Amino acid sequence: MHHIPIILSIALVLTGMLSVYLSGLGFTRRNVDGAFEFGLFMISISLYIFGYAIELSHSDLPGMLDAIKMEYTGIPYMSVFLLLFVYRFVTGKRLNIALTIALFLIPVVTTLLVYTIEHHSLFYINPRVDDSKGFPVLAFEKGIFYTIRFAYQQLLAEHPGAPVMYIS
Repeated sequence: MHHIPIILSIALVLTGMLSVYLSGLGFTRRNVDGAFEFGLFMISISLYIFGYAIELSHSDLPGMLDAIKMEYTGIPYMSVFLLLFVYRFVTGKRLNIALTIALFLIPVVTTLLVYTIEHHSLFYINPRVDDSKGFPVLAFEKGIFYTIRFAYQQLLAEHPGAPVMYIS
């Protein structure tokens, strides 16, 4: 069972590399409506994927929490970048700057809370390593801001016409 995290990590690294490649395609096709936003979306996915690969390679709580920080440098922004991409691709226009800034409020607060996770229980309550799955995984109870961030992400992703995202 100890080879499962290694196999998953390799698959994740390959997927992350594909995501980086796709983001590069988006950034190099800036004359296409939504391409830049797509590139940002794929970068946020890459950060999540690489962070999760790192998390799987650790069996200690500090290592897992450090990996979580990398994951949450991408996760909170995925829904926002996806929304910006879809809006720009469909309308050919950028979203209003004030609304765009407002959309990033919850993701930025999420990132700050995750980077200071050792000092509060607003995001994770009682984080610990659980070995019962055959290999070590991070276990925790959800703090209030974890729930707020998840609800916000679902609100952005589930408005009419938006793709659904279920990253928790």
